[in-house]
Amino acid sequence: MKSSLAVPCFPGVGASALTGVGLFTPILMLINAFAMLAGAGGAPRVAISIGKKDNRTAEKILGNCFSLLIIMAVILTFIFFIFAPQMLTLFGESGKTLPYAVSYSRIYILGSIFVLIVMGMNPFITTQGFAKISMLTTVIGAVINIILDPIFIFVLDLGVRGAALATVLSQAVGAVWILRFLTGKKTILHLRKENFRLRRDIILPCLALGISTFVMLSTESILSISFTSSLSRYGGDLAVGAMTIITSDTSTSDCLNLSDYFLQSSVQIICIHTLSHADTSRIPNGVWAYYPSETAVCQASAPQRNRRASTYPWSPWPRMVAAQAARM
Repeated sequence: MKSSLAVPCFPGVGASALTGVGLFTPILMLINAFAMLAGAGGAPRVAISIGKKDNRTAEKILGNCFSLLIIMAVILTFIFFIFAPQMLTLFGESGKTLPYAVSYSRIYILGSIFVLIVMGMNPFITTQGFAKISMLTTVIGAVINIILDPIFIFVLDLGVRGAALATVLSQAVGAVWILRFLTGKKTILHLRKENFRLRRDIILPCLALGISTFVMLSTESILSISFTSSLSRYGGDLAVGAMTIITSDTSTSDCLNLSDYFLQSSVQIICIHTLSHADTSRIPNGVWAYYPSETAVCQASAPQRNRRASTYPWSPWPRMVAAQAARM
């Protein structure tokens, strides 16, 4: 977490503040999980519609997923804001660290709508082929956060609240950037009011695709709760603070996997586009071999007539596709 890196610099309260902010991590992960429920589930459906040259359906999916994100943001803000002290205490907060945790969490939670928009809608920009715009969303937010953190924390002397406020404002700028693009002239698909009404036949397939990502991220949240509560019970605030630092360091090491993540995302988008448009010639054979899970998902999502056989009989994914196709 970007904000947790600034907390230890507080004179006299660094350890307590770091521990307080660190125990907010499970809630942060859960917010991200709900964002990806719509983003990771809706973006492949949009890619399929674009591949079929059906931009009208793609815009309906885009509008429905946006409405779902807003609804989830309102519900999560209400629940987490009211029950933040109880939840943080359950995670292992002590009386010494609880004020810092509540101060940080409630400001962040009030801005969770911006987090959900950024994380949930950015995949729809990437799916349309605007990878540069999608990248700038993250870069702009990160740069603004880096600039605002020292101003709010040290110059304005807002402490932990300043770190949370800097994060919220940076996410707000990212959300405005995304909404301005999706309502502008450069985008292929546009956010339109007439598509905001939720439709069961549109939103349920998106949720079915996004549920795996949601379960993965929410499970990480539960695992984080287990770690922090155990550390708080047996090691105290210092152990939880150390765990927060380790988690931040682990997040840094995770950046090494970003290149492969970007390749996997690109493979999914290209395969879904081409399979939906009955054009498999653009997909190299090596892609089918080295990204079996991604291409298996794309094959299962594509129309029956557009699926192709593997040129690598030793690969396990053709059996996966056949099993999935039999259920469709």
